Amino acid sequence: FTVQPESYNVVGLMSGTSLDGLDICLTNYTSDKTTNRWRYQVIKAQTIAYSPATIGVLRRMPTASLAEYLQLNIGTRR
Repeated sequence: FTVQPESYNVVGLMSGTSLDGLDICLTNYTSDKTTNRWRYQVIKAQTIAYSPATIGVLRRMPTASLAEYLQLNIGTRR
């Protein structure tokens, strides 16, 4: 027997092919015991725009070599 929480706060992240930015959404999911369904409420949503330099780097990634990809990965840790 496991007790399930009745409510979850969830952060969703998405960056699509338009390269306009990173979409972030904080949502609360609550279990409705009477209907046996989950209800949700968006608490906050925001898009953080990519800089022109970041867009340029992301556009090159589909054809980047492994070395270029690894360099990008290392560069983002600073």
